[in-house]
Amino acid sequence: MRGREMGSFVKQPFGIVHCRQASELLSRAREEKLSPGERVALTLHLAMCVHCRRYGRQIKLLGRAFRAAIEGSNPEGTSGL
Repeated sequence: MRGREMGSFVKQPFGIVHCRQASELLSRAREEKLSPGERVALTLHLAMCVHCRRYGRQIKLLGRAFRAAIEGSNPEGTSGL
């Protein structure tokens, strides 16, 4: 996946990524370390895109809720899930 879908953003001017690519990078960043170029491109995109910032917060919250469910406790701010 990385070489085919994610490698394409480097070819765009100034490392610009679109929302679909940013969401893929956000998801991948939860599992593995991104390259410096990917981190810069994602940071620039997030500075401009409220929707992707929201998505990033949502997947972070879901990850915490999932871990808490496995551990048998509620993460801060997710009571009632």
